[in-house]
Amino acid sequence: MSRVVILRTLAGPFSSAWAVVFTAVLFGLQHLSQFAVTDRPAEEILWNVLLSAVAGFAYAAFQLRFSWLWPLILCHTAHDFTRIMAGQEAPDSWYAVVHVLLLAFGVLLLMDARRTDRLP
Repeated sequence: MSRVVILRTLAGPFSSAWAVVFTAVLFGLQHLSQFAVTDRPAEEILWNVLLSAVAGFAYAAFQLRFSWLWPLILCHTAHDFTRIMAGQEAPDSWYAVVHVLLLAFGVLLLMDARRTDRLP
């Protein structure tokens, strides 16, 4: 939904970069629902919202550049599945490295999409 409907809707009135950023922010904010469905501490939920927005940025940039949703579905599913099945949290340094790489990946894809003028 975020990467197809919302991204395409926002790409009309906004530049591709802003459409990706707004899509990422909305994707992150969707994770505020954890306040209603979990008993996790607020700090942990807000951290998850931020990390989800960063991942959402990379996912939206990928969708903008390639218009191919299935890899994004598989990546998101694999992330959720491994996080649930791990039984313990990864170190903060792991999350930092992964999300810096996701942010860099998203920026590179967005720069490439802008250079080739590919819109969703």
